[in-house]
Amino acid sequence: MHPRNPTADVLVVTADDVSLQARHRRPTGPPKGAVLLCHPHPAFGGHMDVWLLPAIAAALSADGWASLRLNFRGVEGSAGTQTGGRLEHLDAEAGLAHLRAAHPGVPLAAVGWSFGAMIALRLGTSIDTWVGVAPPTRGLDDAPLLGPLVPETLPPRRHVVVGAHDQFFPPDTVHILRPDEVTVLPDTDHFFFDRDQDVAAAVLHALSPGTPR
Repeated sequence: MHPRNPTADVLVVTADDVSLQARHRRPTGPPKGAVLLCHPHPAFGGHMDVWLLPAIAAALSADGWASLRLNFRGVEGSAGTQTGGRLEHLDAEAGLAHLRAAHPGVPLAAVGWSFGAMIALRLGTSIDTWVGVAPPTRGLDDAPLLGPLVPETLPPRRHVVVGAHDQFFPPDTVHILRPDEVTVLPDTDHFFFDRDQDVAAAVLHALSPGTPR
């Protein structure tokens, strides 16, 4: 990995032996933490390079964080078959294991957009911080949300970033996810068109040590 090109393509293998395409980005110095980035539902065009995720990865790197974004099973260059949420948590676990091995001893976080937020939340106490960007607040057609949310099994720090005009999961529904803090971005909806820098800034705020928990 050349210092001027801090992103490397890597292969991540899941517990059920599915090979996943991923991109690992490192900061220029020792990382302050490592963040897994999870993409939206592939049935609606979600993949690891959908516009918000590279912007978040770049902002994280500039702020001293390592990150890994991956394509869930059956998406683009990843092997396997899409399961609509039934097995994608294994993909997230494999991505987190890769980060843990590459950056031992640092805080771990996961950021997911929409469907990816639901998958990231299933990492539970194996991460320190969860950031849900426009997270589902009800079950999707082919995957229940999570069942009852038991605080003891959730990530210790939970933050939601949502558009004020989210047409699928409005801000007044996110309380079901028991967030410590909610950032509502005005004048945008579920897709955050042209607001990638605002979303990235909100993610950095959520990861900062002074954020409520």
